[in-house]
Amino acid sequence: MPTRAAVQPVLVKRYGRTRLYNATAQHYVTLQELRRWAKKGLPFVVIDVETKLEITQVLLADDLPTPAAMFH
Repeated sequence: MPTRAAVQPVLVKRYGRTRLYNATAQHYVTLQELRRWAKKGLPFVVIDVETKLEITQVLLADDLPTPAAMFH
């Protein structure tokens, strides 16, 4: 039975606090695009260029509404 090759995640680099660069496709992306990718299940990883830390989950959770904000 043939095995499926593992899909490499798209590398996204964050510059400063707002610039997100898709290093795989060589163009800038938005946080909204990354959220769409996550909903579709597309594999990607976000690396902060300054700290070299992987920040994917932190970045995606950053704009989520707090429970109190959902009821206003």
